[in-house]
Formats: sequence, structure tokens, C-alpha cells
Amino acid sequence: MKPSDEINTTPQHRLVSAPAFTAQELIHLLNLEPLEDEGGMYRNTYTSTETLPLHCLPLRFRSKPSQAEGRSGESSESSLAEKTPTVESMPAVESTPAAERPFGTAIYYLLTADSFSHFHQLKADEVYHFYLGDPVELCQLHEDGSSSVTLLGNQLLEGMTLQQVVPAGIWQGLRLKPGGTWALLGTTMAPGYHPDDYTIGSRETLMERWPKDAELILSLTGKLVYT
Repeated sequence: MKPSDEINTTPQHRLVSAPAFTAQELIHLLNLEPLEDEGGMYRNTYTSTETLPLHCLPLRFRSKPSQAEGRSGESSESSLAEKTPTVESMPAVESTPAAERPFGTAIYYLLTADSFSHFHQLKADEVYHFYLGDPVELCQLHEDGSSSVTLLGNQLLEGMTLQQVVPAGIWQGLRLKPGGTWALLGTTMAPGYHPDDYTIGSRETLMERWPKDAELILSLTGKLVYT
């Protein structure tokens, strides 16, 4: 065997780029649509047909987010802008939340270099799963005033993770790591997602609470971008 024919068993620690198709092709293949009030593209892939009555869940599920905190993100200037409600255009918030939740839900979620997941808060734990594409920064704001950034990706030798849990009540937002093109993720929740359990973050309120993270908060709030 010539030296050039030898099998190279050295691990390749190179940057793994996105597969050879585009975000638009993925959107078409997976039938993704804009995730209103958050940004990015998504498709619901599973909602349990079995449900939990509200009285079986923690007390936090029995109150709805206020209108001021709830759906206040600005729309993008794209053709999708009309899909994003403003506070003024929204109907009044009901006094009581929905009476039940599905056992669990799952979605696909796609981010591009131009889109991001607006800082938001959920009443149930959310589990992120990395599927394809470039690394994603999962940003969290914690109650003790600290923040953290977890890299979701398939470069495990570089410290990235394929799965990450965001506990209930934590402010969270996502964006591609600089230099990336797109990433396909999934998320699962139990009990399952319901709009009553979602609160979008106010830029001013978050910056007042986490002043040292002002730059991060500025980048993950404001106008919603889908692709």
C-alpha cells in the first residue's frame, strides 16, 4: 500500500456546514410556515389527542399573560408583515385560560441568518433538538440576573449539544451563530404548547431587568423576521 492509500483515521474537526440545499427548499419540503409572534418558520408535527384538565396542572397554567406583555412584537416589512398582530389590533384577552392542555406537542423550527426567535417565556419546559444545518445560539435570561448561551449543533467535539432543556418560566431566544446560513431544529413540550402559555418579551422590561445583557436583548427583540 502506498502512503497515499493509507486510511486516515484522524478525527476531522472541521466546521460542518449546512447540507447542499437552501432554506427555501427546506421550507417547501417540510411545508413550513411563519411562526407568528416569535419569528422563524415552523410546522406542528404532533399534538397528543389526550388532554390534561387545567386543575391537574400547576397554578401558573391558570392565568393568562397580560396583553401588554403578551403579543407586542413589531411585524417585519416583508409580505408576511400582515400576519403579525399588533397590540392595538388584538382582541381583548379573555379572563380565563383554556380548560385543558394536550399531553404533548412537537414542531419543526427553522432559522436563517436573517431570522431569530424573539425572547419569550413559556409555562412548561421546552426541549430543543438539533437536526440539520449550522450551529444555533440558545440564549437564556435567568431569574438571578445572569444569562447563558448554549450552542446547539452537531460538532460535539467542539462542545455543542444536540439537545437542550429550557425550564418553564425562563426567558429564551435563539439565533444562528455568526457565519451560519440556516438550521433546522425541533422542539417538544409536555404538557403541550398552548397560546395561553406563551409570553413575548418586552425589550424595555428585559433590558431593565438584565442591563448587562442589553446588546443580546436588542438583537433578539423588535421586528419579527421569518426567513
